[in-house]
Amino acid sequence: QQQKQLIHQLVQENEHLRHEIKQLRKENEQLKYRVQELEARTKKNSSNSHLPPSSDRFANTRSSRKPSGNKPGGQEGHQGTTLRQVEHPHHRIVHRVHTCQGCGASLREVTPFKVDIRQVFDVPPVAIEVTQHEREVKSCPHCRCVQQA
Repeated sequence: QQQKQLIHQLVQENEHLRHEIKQLRKENEQLKYRVQELEARTKKNSSNSHLPPSSDRFANTRSSRKPSGNKPGGQEGHQGTTLRQVEHPHHRIVHRVHTCQGCGASLREVTPFKVDIRQVFDVPPVAIEVTQHEREVKSCPHCRCVQQA
């Protein structure tokens, strides 16, 4: 009796598992098809489909440099290239401290113990220069041929 019950239970479980395997295989096939479809879509660009060039993705460029192991940027101890300060700047703007940010007291009568100087070098804007070209047009008095300079 117990054996028959166990056999019956195992047969039912076997049927259930077979059904589940069948469902999973079906789902697996659908997912494979979907992956194939998506991969084909990502491989399309303006040269092999009707897509506009603006939809093309940028190709990742590989650097031809070999890694040196150093951090990027200026290395420790290298001499920088900075513009030297000039003795007579074109303009001078003095930024004064009038009040203490800590307590709000007036600092107008206090003499500064240090002046921090920073110079900003600006390239003046380019001015447009207009040149007018005037070409003479003359008619020959002998043959009436029109000549242009």
